[in-house]
Amino acid sequence: MLDKTTKPAINLVYQDGNKKKQAGILIEIADSFCAYFHNDIGDCFAKIKVKNHTEVWAIKSSGFKDWLGYKFYKLTNTGISSNAFKDALDTLNAKAKFDGVSQEVYLRVAQTKGKIYIDLCNDDWQVIEIDNHNWRILNTSPVAFIRNTGMKALPMPKAGGNIELLKQHLNINERDFPLIVGWLLMSLQADSGAYPILILQSEEGSAKTTTTRLLRRLIDPNTNLISARPKNEDDLMLIASCNHALAIDNLSGININVSDTLCGISTGTASSKRKLFSDMDIISIKAKRPIILNGIDDIATRGDLASRSLVINLPRLTSQKDERQVKQAFNQDYPYIFGALLSKLSIALNTIDTVKIDNPPRMLDFAKWASSSESVQGEFMDSYQHNINQATYNAIEASTFANTIYTLINKVSKWSGTATELLTVLDNKVNDRIRMSRNWVDSPEKVSKQLKRFQSLFRKVGIVISKAKLDGKRVITIERI
Repeated sequence: MLDKTTKPAINLVYQDGNKKKQAGILIEIADSFCAYFHNDIGDCFAKIKVKNHTEVWAIKSSGFKDWLGYKFYKLTNTGISSNAFKDALDTLNAKAKFDGVSQEVYLRVAQTKGKIYIDLCNDDWQVIEIDNHNWRILNTSPVAFIRNTGMKALPMPKAGGNIELLKQHLNINERDFPLIVGWLLMSLQADSGAYPILILQSEEGSAKTTTTRLLRRLIDPNTNLISARPKNEDDLMLIASCNHALAIDNLSGININVSDTLCGISTGTASSKRKLFSDMDIISIKAKRPIILNGIDDIATRGDLASRSLVINLPRLTSQKDERQVKQAFNQDYPYIFGALLSKLSIALNTIDTVKIDNPPRMLDFAKWASSSESVQGEFMDSYQHNINQATYNAIEASTFANTIYTLINKVSKWSGTATELLTVLDNKVNDRIRMSRNWVDSPEKVSKQLKRFQSLFRKVGIVISKAKLDGKRVITIERI
């Protein structure tokens, strides 16, 4: 928490007796406490020494502005004009951008030089350091963590816990537990590789929302643990920029743009847009984040989303529990479960370079990371391969186009022709209602586009799509191998 007590030794008047301007006093206050720096996309920050720790704040953030305004008030017993505040912050921003060093900033999790750092987000700004030997609490962070509004503290971890403790708090099938643990471990590191998208789905009364909240608390607790469905991809990128993890509740289908943005965020993406229509300033947002989605309907119906997802079907609860009691029971085990995850992260750092995966899946980095910490070799991959197969068939079944192709090739084994000819074949295999719907392919171009989207999923079920130019025509061949 920013210190509000120490007064800087600043004179409010010049030697000739003239009063200093408010903007100048604000800059002097900041210079007395702060060291300035910027990151690789030009965002500017201040490091502030507070008692026995250092805090990092974006210069244009509300937290830094509140601190600076309070310092000014304690020194002068007066308020600040908005113009003076703006002038001072613009100047400090410029000092950070042009005089400050360049340094990476992190949100909740960092990984560098073979070590993982996790911001506890407590008032003392302590961090957890994890290496290939063990984990420990540091009072001073070697990396620059920033915090956003809503971020809450992780528990002070306790050693001696067993990850099996988590199982009794989750309503999941036994086969899916290694996948949940693997997803948590991947979410608490920040090295290469995409984060898998965790999808929890089932009918009502299966504790989807409660499970989502508990899992989010283990990696990125927040005052708003889950979000409603974002209106568009810009809202989604904004949420991702402010949180280490995204948790979106009660989805009932995702449009193409949001689906593509979710895939981008899991892999790592950036977006840019003009700050104001009246100028040419560009705002850049970069994000690579763990994601949890939940809903009743099938969510991963698009091939690219399905191939990046862990789809967990929750069983229906046989008896309902009071949410307060569920939370209270989890809180008792929370520090031990978190400590067990940290120990598994240490094991993973020690063994990841020796892990070999037969028949590597698309999310290879995730598979290696999760496998490197398991006690029974192959346990995770057995569960993961089963999940991939199930998600593949679900995605094909959920798409009328893909399911029609699948049914066609199961009957004829091999088909060749142009996109126009394939469209005619497919049109004859669906009813008028489907053929007239806006989701159906109504042109050769859309046929080609959909084939490309589902190509990787078809390959997983033994259907190969190839293209060649014969007699001046682009011929598509679809065959089962």
